[in-house]
Amino acid sequence: MDELLAACLDDLGLSGDAGCTVAELWAQVEGRHQRAPPLNATIKTVLWGALREHPLVSVHTADSKAQASRQQWACWGLAELEPAGAHGEATLAPRLVGERPLIRRAHGVPLSVTIDNEFDWKMLTAIGAGRSRGLLQMEAHTKSGLAAKQIWLPLQRLQHLRLITIEKVRSTAQAGGTKRARDEEAALKTSKKGAAAHGRGALSARGNGRKPARKVTDDEE
Repeated sequence: MDELLAACLDDLGLSGDAGCTVAELWAQVEGRHQRAPPLNATIKTVLWGALREHPLVSVHTADSKAQASRQQWACWGLAELEPAGAHGEATLAPRLVGERPLIRRAHGVPLSVTIDNEFDWKMLTAIGAGRSRGLLQMEAHTKSGLAAKQIWLPLQRLQHLRLITIEKVRSTAQAGGTKRARDEEAALKTSKKGAAAHGRGALSARGNGRKPARKVTDDEE
């Protein structure tokens, strides 16, 4: 159970300031432990009981004008966190959000490193939210909420701090209804040293004379 709780906290931190619904959290945790059986109702109840007592976890309700207090949502059961929408989906579900110390820990940011530039923070959390899928360079500005011309300095600063690294990946392109392999492309990853999951060491790759598309990913598997 301790391992599952640690996985919940790590995935909650990787969700950044936007957080995630409890249904999304369960899916992420189950995806990480693919060989384990799905989380049953009893395990989910125990995990939620631990999460609602954690000082670095909070709940943001869908109605920003009527946010529930910690005293209120700490008494909620899972039913209050998963209200069904018109099609049975949790469209109005409250979101679990990790405080910034939890987010920093999930992204492997050392205590000695200060990230005081909001653009850097947005880029780092956008990369983390991509988990192992990562983030293509062409998606970086939309996922981070930055203008296309604003992404380069944050990426350079994060790389200088060794919070992201570069590797080469293979990708495919859609052309005329068929997929074809593209050349190797550089990929950026967060360097999750000391994180709860499987952090790999620093990787690096250089372009081949032309400006490559980049994929920004997290070291999480």
